[in-house]
Formats: sequence, structure tokens, C-alpha cells
Amino acid sequence: MAVRKEDLRFFSQKECSIVARMLSNTEILGFARRAEQLELCFSTYHPHKEIQSLLEKTVFKGGKRLRPLLTLVMSDLFQIEESLALILAKSIELVHAASLAHDDVIDQSFKRRGVPTLNALVDNKKAILGGDFLLADVIVQLSFLENKKIMREMAGVIKNLSQGEWLQKELGDFEKIPTWNLLFDVCLYKTSSVFTWCFLAPALLTDASEESLMNLRKMGHYLGLIFQLKDDMLDFEASSQKTLGLDQLNGTVSCFLLAISEELEIPLDSLEQKQKLLQHKHFREKIPKAKASLEKKVENFFQEYNTYYRLFLESLPFTPPLKSTNSLETLVQELRKRSF
Repeated sequence: MAVRKEDLRFFSQKECSIVARMLSNTEILGFARRAEQLELCFSTYHPHKEIQSLLEKTVFKGGKRLRPLLTLVMSDLFQIEESLALILAKSIELVHAASLAHDDVIDQSFKRRGVPTLNALVDNKKAILGGDFLLADVIVQLSFLENKKIMREMAGVIKNLSQGEWLQKELGDFEKIPTWNLLFDVCLYKTSSVFTWCFLAPALLTDASEESLMNLRKMGHYLGLIFQLKDDMLDFEASSQKTLGLDQLNGTVSCFLLAISEELEIPLDSLEQKQKLLQHKHFREKIPKAKASLEKKVENFFQEYNTYYRLFLESLPFTPPLKSTNSLETLVQELRKRSF
């Protein structure tokens, strides 16, 4: 089916071309529209209007809603009731929003997606408190499901996000020497843990087997690595919607920077060495080779993802809806090729 103009009315102008390409001739459009229409607000239990208003102007504004989209697709695959699926999808997007509020303080960023960040509108203390408020509200909302496995999984996501940010700060400050294993650990903590939730949460509302759950964890593990490596590459893509070189401006040591350091044979083991690397006269010409190196890793991770995806499908005691599997495969392929 072709994408109609009215189907894109929920997306920002910058995102329309991306969404249209991703959704063209697929069955994923319905899921994307539901994700985009999610009402990102606090629970009715003691809502805070001032914080809600500030969040709507900052971390709730814009975005592609990929995490709730994936959650809704998986909820459909497991035939989860709509009201429950929306709670799961909303929860992971609120956690993502909270992580943005915290990250902007740590990175000293004052603009995101072209709009002022929460810490730019208020101050660092209130921005941190706003993120904390969001995380607490997620726990309140999920508690109504009365599912210990769901609560344990979300607590693990929040813990992993903190661990990942801590490790990333240590690597950026060169308290630890960046290696592929440590950088992949950051990806697993910060990105894979969130994607794993999207895969797992709907399954935890069913009697899914341990085999199915293990395969879903592995799928989240590898999809997170794919997503983050592509994100690192986009930091040096002028055509992307990211601010060019944003990671380096924020003091982050990325996988892409490590790949370039290997190409130039400059050890990335101190701030001085990092500056030497960034200012090297052959830095720009090594970008294509570094990108090719990371693309190989992406392809390897994609093969691993596919292995566990096949095992997951084989482990199911039922035939999942074709709409769900087609949508999931389309979304994963788009994330694998992403240029946004």
C-alpha cells in the first residue's frame, strides 16, 4: 500500500520523508500511527502540571517513537490487549525521555532536535528532578499491571541506563582506556537494554517459554548494537539529522572514533591523543574506511540477530500474525540501513 499524505499528519516535517520511506508498501503504518499518537503524560495519581508542561516543550517534543513502535509490534505478535500494550509502549518512551533529560545535563547540551533542552529552560537540578519524576511515574504506572517480571525488567533497564552513562563518562574522561569491549558494554547498557524491554515486555504478559524469552533477549542485545553503531556513524554524516560531530563535542568516545584511531594508528588512550586524532590532517579521509569497518560489524550483528529471530519463531507454540512479523522485519531492516 502506498503512503498517503494524511497518514503522515502526526509526524514532524523533518521526519515525514523518513517515515514515508520506512512505511511505504508495508503493514507497519498502523503501528507507527498508534506510537505517534501515544499521550505522553503522567498518571492521574498526583500529576504535576508544571513538570508536565516543561517536558512537553522538551523531551516529549518530536522524535520518531521507534521504541513504542517496536513494543506495539511485539504486543500484536503476542496478541496483547490494546490497553496493556499502550501502557508498555508509553512506559519505555517515558524512560527514554527521562534518559534524554539526564543525558543533556551530563553532556551540557542546550538544544535537542532544534529546540531548547529541559536544562536550558530551567536548570540542571530541576532537569535531573524532572527525569527522576518520569522514572518514578513509570514505576507507578507499571505497578498497576501487578506483574513482578515486568517490574523487575524495567528496574533492570533503569539500572543499566545509569551504568552505561557512568561507563561512558569514565571512557570520555579516560579514567578507563576505550576498547571495543568496553564501548560495546556501553551500547549494551544504554541501547540494547531498552530494545530488549520492547521485545520482552509483551512476552512477559503471556506464558512464553524460557527459550522464547532467551531468544528475545538476544534479539534486543544485537538490535541495540546495530542501532548504536549506525548512530555513531551518523555523527559524521552531513546528510543525517544529527548535529555533525555531536559526540565529539560532548566529549564522548564513540565506536566510530575508535575505528578511525585504528586506521590512523593513533592510540586513543588520553585526552591529548584524542585531540591529536581529531586534528590529524588525514582524519577526514579515513572516515570512509572507518565507516566500512563499522558496517562489517553491523552486518555481523545483523546475522546474529537473524539467527535468534529464527530460533524465536521456531520456539513459539503458535503461528504469529503475518502483519506483526512483516512489520518487525521491515522495522529491523530500516534500523539496519538507517540514515536518520
